[in-house]
Amino acid sequence: MAIIHQDYVDLEIDRYGTSVVLIKKVMAYSDWGDESASTTSTKIVAVHNDIAGGEDFNREGIYGPGDKVFFCRSNQSDLTQGNEIIYKDAYYKINEVINHHLEEQDYVKEVRCGKVR
Repeated sequence: MAIIHQDYVDLEIDRYGTSVVLIKKVMAYSDWGDESASTTSTKIVAVHNDIAGGEDFNREGIYGPGDKVFFCRSNQSDLTQGNEIIYKDAYYKINEVINHHLEEQDYVKEVRCGKVR
């Protein structure tokens, strides 16, 4: 049985994906516990899908209409909870990142996001 190499999946994401902006947030705390955040942004390519609300993974009702799932390259970094993705002027907060893999190779990162504005 032939296994599809992760590079092939990454090429398909590049081919069919859309340019989105990934906003990385870095939190800092003062000696008194005051919170501040600095942000950096970078363009990445992702394939997106709308969430309707009735998906199997949404048993607890965390996601609803207007939320999105983004599929990113296997080597994409900074896809962590709390960071944001901007797609068509809408902001989506990253809630979950699932690394799909086969035979110990990461194939694709599934990023489930809730719309924040």
